[in-house]
Amino acid sequence: MERAARRHGYALLIAASLEGGPESLVAKVAGRVDGFAVLARTVPTEDLEVISNRLPIVMLAGPREIDHLDHIVVANADGERALARHVIEDHGLRRLAFVAGGVESPDAEARFSGFREACRDAGLPVPDAPDVRVGMMTQAEGAWAAEALLDRAGERPEAMLFANDQMAVGALRALERRGVRVPEDIAVTGFDGIPLGRIVRPALTTVRQPIRQLGEQAVELLVRRLGDSGRAPVSLMLPVSLVRRASCGCG
Repeated sequence: MERAARRHGYALLIAASLEGGPESLVAKVAGRVDGFAVLARTVPTEDLEVISNRLPIVMLAGPREIDHLDHIVVANADGERALARHVIEDHGLRRLAFVAGGVESPDAEARFSGFREACRDAGLPVPDAPDVRVGMMTQAEGAWAAEALLDRAGERPEAMLFANDQMAVGALRALERRGVRVPEDIAVTGFDGIPLGRIVRPALTTVRQPIRQLGEQAVELLVRRLGDSGRAPVSLMLPVSLVRRASCGCG
């Protein structure tokens, strides 16, 4: 976003903390910026409606909750469906466990939806809820989730599919501590395509998001909206790509 903004002669202000509430944050900067790129569900819809009367807004991720705003999302469900299908069809794994974030994370929920579709397509039981939910989707929580799946009653899963790479990396370390071989005993996958996934051992099978394109497109939509406030709202879905590595048994 910063590179794209600079090309158009704009500076980028990043507000990553919501201490004091999103309302106070937005109030502080609304009079000093030309437009907003807002992550889904971080600012109340009613506040966005008010701000959008005088400033362009592009929404990033999540469902399109405000029809008249520009909106960009990546193909989360499609990516997770392709990943789960790969694990099922190419590796013959049937006992799958999905680890998600909180229900307030639209990306994680879309990924779980894609997982459910892959299970349905393969004739496997379709879960109503993820096997484990965590709050922040960190490495520490991924490690905790992996331990919880190992310790629960019944057969161990043949694959653990995590809603992001950070959790999957934490799970790899937890499984190694427990003497569980990846992918021989349990396959592990993530989602996002962060650089760390290439470095860990075994390297992490994942779905790569077009992060650079997401940022660039957000700026382009804001600049176009500044130039023509009456143009029809745009909704973009950016494609993702499956990255097969050793943690699922590839490569």
